[in-house]
Amino acid sequence: MAVQERIGRGESAEEAERNARREFGNELLIRETTREMWGWTRLELVLRDVRLALRQLRRNPVFTAVAILSLGLGVGANTAIFSIVKAMLLAPLPYPEGDRLVMVWEDVPSWDIPHNTPAPANFLDWRSQNHVFESIAAFMGGVFGDVALTGAGDPDQIHGAQVTSNFFRVLRVRPTLGSDFQDDDDQTGARIAIISDSLWRRRFAASRDIIGRSIALNGNGYTIAGVMPPSFAYPTTVTEVWTPLEMNTPRMRSRGDHFLEVVARLKKDVTIERAAVEMNAIAKRLEIEHPETNTGIGATVVVPLREQLAGDLRPILLLLLTAVGLVLILVCANIANLLLARALAREKEMAMRTALGASRGAVLRQLLTESAVLAICGGAAGLVIGYSALGVLLKIVPADLVIGKLDPTPHRLAGSVDFGVVAFAVGISIVTGVLFGIAPALSSRRANLNEILKAGSRSISMGGPERLRSVLVVAETALAFALLVGAGLTLRSFAGLLNVKPGFDSSHVLTMSLNLVPSRYPTREKRAPAIREILRHVEEVPGVESAGIINLLPLTFRGGSSGFYVEGTPAPGRGQAPAANNRIVSPNYFKALRIPLRGGRYLDDHDLAGAPLVAVINETMAQRYFPGGDALGKRFKRGGPDADTPWYTVVGIVGDVHQYALDIEPNPEMYFHYEQGSFTPPRDLVIRTASDPLKVVKAVKLAIRAVDAEAPTYSVRTMDEVVSETVVMPRLEALMLGGFGWLAVILASIGIYGVISYAVSRRSTEIGIRMALGARPAEILWKILRGALGLVGAGLLIGIPMVLLTTGLLSPLLYKVKTNDMTTLLSAAGLLIAVAILAAALPALRASRLDPMSSLRND
Repeated sequence: MAVQERIGRGESAEEAERNARREFGNELLIRETTREMWGWTRLELVLRDVRLALRQLRRNPVFTAVAILSLGLGVGANTAIFSIVKAMLLAPLPYPEGDRLVMVWEDVPSWDIPHNTPAPANFLDWRSQNHVFESIAAFMGGVFGDVALTGAGDPDQIHGAQVTSNFFRVLRVRPTLGSDFQDDDDQTGARIAIISDSLWRRRFAASRDIIGRSIALNGNGYTIAGVMPPSFAYPTTVTEVWTPLEMNTPRMRSRGDHFLEVVARLKKDVTIERAAVEMNAIAKRLEIEHPETNTGIGATVVVPLREQLAGDLRPILLLLLTAVGLVLILVCANIANLLLARALAREKEMAMRTALGASRGAVLRQLLTESAVLAICGGAAGLVIGYSALGVLLKIVPADLVIGKLDPTPHRLAGSVDFGVVAFAVGISIVTGVLFGIAPALSSRRANLNEILKAGSRSISMGGPERLRSVLVVAETALAFALLVGAGLTLRSFAGLLNVKPGFDSSHVLTMSLNLVPSRYPTREKRAPAIREILRHVEEVPGVESAGIINLLPLTFRGGSSGFYVEGTPAPGRGQAPAANNRIVSPNYFKALRIPLRGGRYLDDHDLAGAPLVAVINETMAQRYFPGGDALGKRFKRGGPDADTPWYTVVGIVGDVHQYALDIEPNPEMYFHYEQGSFTPPRDLVIRTASDPLKVVKAVKLAIRAVDAEAPTYSVRTMDEVVSETVVMPRLEALMLGGFGWLAVILASIGIYGVISYAVSRRSTEIGIRMALGARPAEILWKILRGALGLVGAGLLIGIPMVLLTTGLLSPLLYKVKTNDMTTLLSAAGLLIAVAILAAALPALRASRLDPMSSLRND
């Protein structure tokens, strides 16, 4: 347009175009300015820096592999542990307004049980007298809810729960098929059942016409009323059927039997603290109104459901999260150290770039880009490692793991690499990239261009970057010290658990659970002949040496106790009655597990119904509650002095058995013959074999079916496996913390080696001068080793507060090991000192063997 205007004014076409261009200005400059305004230049610069960073990393494959693998391990460990922490501790409960759900327990200090299951009559009073709960429900799960399912294929043992009618309404969850319980179902004893989605799919092929179909539970007919959503898993992750808890029975009016579990929903304006105050007031009132049963139960415990479901996993997970956090910080320090060494080696390159016109900002951006590329690659590797590690963790931990010392609820580790976990991994990758990239980038900004270009190999000064590398090594040593002490304490605790004698011989013993359907065997008199025949048939199986049965297998259930009174002793004060575990056994139970006899005799086949009532007790019960430990021939009864219960004569004393866990001292225990004890029916078979116990499983099942074809058998495993499962979590803690500790040692040794090796190479001229002036090789060697030991010593001192933090979290998880165990502390310190000497030895020996003349000539 400008050209046309000029032509119109009389200029020639050539002159008009030349003048118009001159007036318009520099076209190339305008084009570049336009590109900059649209941001393309910055993008091109970033892409150029990325390409250069990738090229630099490819030139140093060892450095790149070490950095990416180190960061991948750090990010992967954090990702795996965080995914479990998120699922178990942070994720909201899968119930509407789940933060208002709580569990309510009795507190019985005299029994040393802070979370005791409430008595039914106490629950009814809680329900009618409280003003803090919107709704409150009770249920029976665990061994009390297990049922035999028949009428739908082969007999099957499934985990169930008996619940009050409002149970699902308290949780605000409805069946996806069918309907909920009606309000009066727990009053009329309605024979209806609601099943889980997994049972519906496994046993009924996800049939849509399942509603109204009949099934048999423990031999009683039930009508299926509903199917729960796939995500519903309460009270345990393995519960598959829920039936009404019949409340109109004499047992449900008892205050002396404690077996219910209670879940409640807080009113909107009520806090946990206010609920606890009111429930304690109700408990105090009941203690006054019913002193014979409620004395000593003057308080209740209100626990958030999230906290209850997490159980004793919380301290374990927080400890592991702290440990992997320390590992990640150590990884950052180590990579920063490597990057600093690399930056120092490239200082002439960077100085030359600056001399040729590159700005300080461009050099800084290039170094940060290299760190970012490392962080991205390490983060990607960390996600893969974390996903794989999570899968391994979830597989090696049993699905029905019981972790709590007094909480019998099974816990299932949960975790998945979802969007939140990926965001966490990306976040820590970015943060770590900044952390380990900032030090070399800043050191490059402080570098003196002229000094670097003219220094040559004569530069022997210890500048800022060298001092920063030493600081990083000190930090690595401190972190490694904390992790090593934690690993050492855990390993000592685990070793102590492995040395605990359970009180029986677990080798060559097969265990399996057996359900004699209550509808077919409603009484002890009906059940005893079947048990006798089953044991006889099992002992006739080739390879079986002896077989016994018990109501609660050692190390599998943390409960089953009752109070008792020893004849001739002073009546206990209110709330002070002693308690012991009730165990119903067959005579050969002791033989099958080889539980030693300490005095008197075992139970035998003459201790039948109608014969004098006798019992065998353990050493702890004899020594604690019988004067002088002389219990043989003495009598005791369940309940208090005035209880209307029969007397039992002690005929034998056996060795203590760890009933709850290896790290819990044996409780007082009383054993009754299954034909004389009227408590929980025996269900767990223990079978001693001459060789591999698993070889007789099929024959044993056939022997049982020969007596009762409808009695399901389940939980088949060896007693060695039972014992091993009790230390799954301690073993996992020891392996993980031990692995973190060794990783810390390796990283610290790399850091020490790098610093000392670089210092030797930078000080070769100084070393040559010293040796030329008469310094002996041994003096040079000691000087360098002393420098390494100084770094480690400083790290050990700084690491003491970190050790206190780590051991504070670890303390509740240790077995007979103190957090200030000097053996562990000195061993960890000694190991780090030894590693420091070994890491510094190679460069120190190289320095001591330098030829002074060659060193000076090369300079």
